[in-house]
Amino acid sequence: MRRLTQVVVVAAIKQNGKYLLTKRDDPKNKLVHNTWQMPGGGLEFEETVIQCLHREIMEEVGIKIRIKALIPRIHERIFKKSGWHGVAIGFLCEPTEKRPKITINNEASDFNWFSFEELKKLKLHYGTRALIDYAEKIGVEERT
Repeated sequence: MRRLTQVVVVAAIKQNGKYLLTKRDDPKNKLVHNTWQMPGGGLEFEETVIQCLHREIMEEVGIKIRIKALIPRIHERIFKKSGWHGVAIGFLCEPTEKRPKITINNEASDFNWFSFEELKKLKLHYGTRALIDYAEKIGVEERT
């Protein structure tokens, strides 16, 4: 069996007290299909973590972001059957524009902005809740 360890970089994009999440569209994987997640993706060879973050956010939701803080928690998940080990690094971010125009790619079927309380009612992708819990604790004030 092939084994792969992958670094994944994600953004908890927060604006006006709400987080931007995308709905994962992966019908081949019933465990994650239709779960809400933070935009982000896999680190490529010779790419820095920060370069990966900006590239993935542009690819997945079509916006530029400003990094506010590193989320002080690493989330990892090991799937023994498939031989995949994911290590997620999260950043608390904000859009660079006051009214960003979100354009999702084919990895998602929908997007929405959710308050921290609304997140508790959603079917979330692995690690999303834990990373957003930590993002909430950072206490970085939003810019107005």
